[in-house]
Amino acid sequence: MENIDMTNCIVIKMQAATLKKIERNGKFTLFFNEQLAAIETGEDFPRPFKLTLKEGQQSYVFGRY
Repeated sequence: MENIDMTNCIVIKMQAATLKKIERNGKFTLFFNEQLAAIETGEDFPRPFKLTLKEGQQSYVFGRY
């Protein structure tokens, strides 16, 4: 079995990404394509965060990076 260092490892549990639309005073619209992830820092629990994807970028496949 391979010995893998899990410190500062980014974990993606779902491949699905969420597209958020934000309108400002009807003048312009912002779009955010986000994917949920967590980072393992060696603490008791991973720290969740949102991973922002570029326009047209495919979401990351679940796994450890």
